[in-house]
Amino acid sequence: MEPSSLYEAPFSSVHAGGPDELFSGNERIIEGIFEKLKAVNFGLTSHPQGHLETTARNQISYQLKTLAKLDLWTLATSDDVANKMPVAERLSPRTIQPAIRRLVKLDLAERPEGDKHGTRLTLRGRRLVSKIAD
Repeated sequence: MEPSSLYEAPFSSVHAGGPDELFSGNERIIEGIFEKLKAVNFGLTSHPQGHLETTARNQISYQLKTLAKLDLWTLATSDDVANKMPVAERLSPRTIQPAIRRLVKLDLAERPEGDKHGTRLTLRGRRLVSKIAD
């Protein structure tokens, strides 16, 4: 399960703000949730060589981490995101675009100048990346 799923239904029916708001003031619980999820996902998605699998199931998380490598104010295109990925794990811009749309829909990324002018992570997206970072 991707960490971003915790901000969607059915979890959002418990609290619209996700685990951050549900457990506000209990940082150890929030960190514990994401650490456990990270450990489970690592066991399911890592190659023997240690490379991240880029299946549909974890492309969003992978791109979230890649966007986090860019400057805070940079509006990245799908080509920019692809170029920040290691060559062996690089996704095509055509694969990246739907995942970026999903990040925007989840309020983990934003397009302040419109759909054709690049994307950057929101504060919520950066917080999530810091919780799932390797």
